[in-house]
Amino acid sequence: MRPSPFNNALAETIRQLAGSRSEIVHAAKRAGDVKYSMADTGKLRAAGFTPTCDCKSSLEATIRWFQTSPTQLPDK
Repeated sequence: MRPSPFNNALAETIRQLAGSRSEIVHAAKRAGDVKYSMADTGKLRAAGFTPTCDCKSSLEATIRWFQTSPTQLPDK
């Protein structure tokens, strides 16, 4: 599998923000994987939507939440 530069950058950013030393491993494709995804936010912006935070700050907030929230796994 040939990873895209965007996926590598996103994975590396998450790894750095989480303070992880985990290796980034690219696995083989699985059934149902999305081959290409190019979201177009043009209609949202045309309707007046403006993002209030950037990707990095959103990732930081998400990682902080997972690091400080107790893990609650459902019973099996």
